[in-house]
Amino acid sequence: MEQAVPQPLANLLSRARYCSVCMVVKREGHAHKYRTGHDLRLLTPEEKANLSQRWREEQEIGQEAKKRRLAEDRQEEMRRRREASQTVSQVFRMDFGKHRGLTLDEVDAVDSKYLGIMVQQNAHKARPTLQRALEQSGRLESLLADSKEAAQAAARRVLEKHAEALPTPLAPEVRKLRQIQVAEASEGRKKGKQRQTASRAVVTAPSDADQRKAKDAALEKNRRKARLVARLKYTALHQRSTDYINKSRQRSRATLSRDFLTFARMSPMELALALIEDGLLQNLEGTRCTNPKCGEQKGFGGESILGPLRQGQKNEPNMTRRAVHYRCQCCRKRVTISAGNPLFVGSGAGQHSMSLTILALWNCVEGISITHTVHQLAVDEKVVSWYRTARQIMVWDILRLQDVMIFGKGSETIDVEADESQFQSWSIVNDSSGARTYYWYVWLGVIQRGNPSNFYLESLGVTVSHGEPRVPPLTAAAWRKTCEKVFDEDANVVLMTDSAQAYASVDVPGIVEKHTVNHSEHEFSRSVSVLQNVSTRERRPGMAGTQLVDREWGHLKDLLPHGLSARTEEERARYAEYIREAQWKRVLHTSDRWQRFCVAARDYMQADSRAVVPADPPQDLPRWNDRYFESQEAGRCGMHALNNCLGQQLFAAEDLETVAVAVVEETGEDPSDHIVFQPVSAAAYDAVLGTEQIVGLLVNHDNTHWTCVAKHADALWHVDSLQGQRCIRQPDFERLLQTFPSTFAIARWPEGAERNEAVLGRLLGGIVD
Repeated sequence: MEQAVPQPLANLLSRARYCSVCMVVKREGHAHKYRTGHDLRLLTPEEKANLSQRWREEQEIGQEAKKRRLAEDRQEEMRRRREASQTVSQVFRMDFGKHRGLTLDEVDAVDSKYLGIMVQQNAHKARPTLQRALEQSGRLESLLADSKEAAQAAARRVLEKHAEALPTPLAPEVRKLRQIQVAEASEGRKKGKQRQTASRAVVTAPSDADQRKAKDAALEKNRRKARLVARLKYTALHQRSTDYINKSRQRSRATLSRDFLTFARMSPMELALALIEDGLLQNLEGTRCTNPKCGEQKGFGGESILGPLRQGQKNEPNMTRRAVHYRCQCCRKRVTISAGNPLFVGSGAGQHSMSLTILALWNCVEGISITHTVHQLAVDEKVVSWYRTARQIMVWDILRLQDVMIFGKGSETIDVEADESQFQSWSIVNDSSGARTYYWYVWLGVIQRGNPSNFYLESLGVTVSHGEPRVPPLTAAAWRKTCEKVFDEDANVVLMTDSAQAYASVDVPGIVEKHTVNHSEHEFSRSVSVLQNVSTRERRPGMAGTQLVDREWGHLKDLLPHGLSARTEEERARYAEYIREAQWKRVLHTSDRWQRFCVAARDYMQADSRAVVPADPPQDLPRWNDRYFESQEAGRCGMHALNNCLGQQLFAAEDLETVAVAVVEETGEDPSDHIVFQPVSAAAYDAVLGTEQIVGLLVNHDNTHWTCVAKHADALWHVDSLQGQRCIRQPDFERLLQTFPSTFAIARWPEGAERNEAVLGRLLGGIVD
């Protein structure tokens, strides 16, 4: 019965190999090959038996005998190497190539140029035994000399066959790349510094970091050169915008002004200041207090305006009114920092706090799905409204950006790609005939090479095909309509499209050349010669194809949520919002989206009539001081508006029905000589302020409330018996009268003066002779 092989011995036999260079059995064969590069082979049965016997003796004799055996093996190995080096030319045989098994002399006899070719290819450096054999036989030195001469002769033959009488003109991109390469080659290397060869210090971390930094910098430099060459044939230098040149190859490498972790770690006060800096919150310091009872409390003083932003006493993690707020200097009422801001309507405490609103908006802008945001922030369906608000801002902004897109100006031409894509399709079977009708929801896209911000999208609506599941071709009318919106008459555009007939049949000003590819014939790109300068008629090499816009269609569809439908008008309107949102993200995919979103949100809120426009700083406004003012009592706002406008208490509650009689009883004058009511236009700001006879205005708030516009200290004041006085400028005046057109002027003529009612009426009506 065979004796079982111990597991350690079995492991040793599986790892051991015979080295043909060292001429000895190596117990760790793979490790030896990794260190030296020598050739190894499997052990023969005899060598396995000897190794097994030696291993068993080592186990019996112990470590001392093992050391003696290793020393003897080392001496025997050195002896064999000396003997082999003395007789290498006789015993060496080729162990590779087509002359395997032949000696060097036999190789020279059969193929005299073979050894020279091996030396030219540096095969002797990869095989130490071949190099030693060539050295011992005296062949290496002559072969190296012949190899150098052969290389020079080959170069001369190539130059003789392909002589260049005149240099071929280089493309601008290649010329730029050559200049970069020449400049880099001419830079002298720093002497005395070799990477990863210096001795390691005791503290190795800084050295390792510097080495990694240098290595990463070199790799990034090579990547940039490779990217430059990779894009040469698609985008010429004069077409590249600043965003295109500086764009990150990956979205994660773009520099962000605000990130999710920074927002999450901010205290409520830090977050409020950051939002004011970004423009998402308005600084309400100096605005009027909206408390209707402000000024009635005893023991309080100061103006009825909001003071600076304050931090609450409690250390609350979320941004609520207790954490940060404004406080009125008169009634001391707390006002939330989001007062009057339409972006944060519905934000409050707990799961609906502004802190979570900001994090949800950031996720939406950066493309995080609403499902992940719900789990991440542990909030309810309120996130849906936050995402909807952010989407409305992005849609509003991309439509604004799309209206001002410019495709090509000047004498240099630009390459523009155009293509259509279907986002959804469905079919219906006709009950009577059984034929199937197909519906396609299609969009048209136009994008400029070298300028990622010029990506124009237009909806083509739903197109129909009967009996054949194929998208109907683009119509000439739809393409002409898009061209009129996109291309100016002075634009110099080289159009790259597929083989749709509409692109070739429609000629519009601004398109100087057209090049197409046939996708049905599997032609996706081809080299063409295109016009470069309209004035000089100079041409340049170009690439026809729609690879860029096809790639953008894929990125655009990846950003859309699943489950969208386009079968009804309402569903298509919702679908279009998601497409516009994805377009906004793609147009800004190389820049900081959050910074652009803040700018768009600020403009969006200013365009929204619900936005609060803060008053001018109080130090720049005239003072109301001790001028007469009546606050609200019961429902007598009309009486208060009259008295506040005239600057004194002329009317009491019982005088509201007989105003003219009250004036006669107090002054003895004819009422028609004292007070006249005249409708006022929103354009009459200068007339009201500069006409001496006009005392002020009475404003009717849709038959629910009365206020007045009084003249005081060479300025106009909107005086409300509920909210106090506020100095207004011309924009505020126009906004007030546009909101409440039932506004009337109060005029007074001195006794005996000529009445100019016709001229005054024309001025107040906004008519200038």
